[in-house]
Amino acid sequence: LLLLDAKKEANNRNARPKRIILVRHGESAGNVDKTSYQAIPDSRMPLTEVGVQQATAAGERIRSLIKDESVRFFFSPYTRTLQT
Repeated sequence: LLLLDAKKEANNRNARPKRIILVRHGESAGNVDKTSYQAIPDSRMPLTEVGVQQATAAGERIRSLIKDESVRFFFSPYTRTLQT
């Protein structure tokens, strides 16, 4: 039984995903004002209020699509991506 469970687990890791969802970060301060890059490094550029709203809406939409499916996330370490 343990061997069968290990084999099943290996098959799950190698299985192709049912879907791939790509999401771009929400609106960032740099999207609104290019001069922001003079004071804030690109990797630390935060979302604007609009970007936070966009991120929330994207999360709600994803939740409605995936329901209770198991998921994996791959994402950039940039601030605006983590906020999204």
